[in-house]
Amino acid sequence: MNGHAVVKDPPLVARIDRVLAVIVALHCVGVVARAVVHPTALSVGVAVGIAGLSAVGVWRHFRTRGWLGAVLLGVSMVVSFGRGAWLPAGVVTNGVLSFVEVLGAVFAVAVLRRRVRIT
Repeated sequence: MNGHAVVKDPPLVARIDRVLAVIVALHCVGVVARAVVHPTALSVGVAVGIAGLSAVGVWRHFRTRGWLGAVLLGVSMVVSFGRGAWLPAGVVTNGVLSFVEVLGAVFAVAVLRRRVRIT
């Protein structure tokens, strides 16, 4: 259709999209909370970067329904997971955020696998 791909979202993909958006929102709240509790320049900078990348990923994902938004979300979750493993802030904080980050990465991959393109 005019050289553009039309994206059809099956009901399962629509549900996965909504769950992914909730996971990303929870993750952003957790990352910002961790930066507030442990306020170092590096912690705040990383939190702003991860929250910004997540915000761009969500906007891109729901605006275009393409693969780039899901990739950005997955990358932000993996980077945040690596940051949490490298700069420990606390057992409870890192445990909860690590779980949310892994869950977010899994749902980002699920979106990429379930997306159906019809040309």
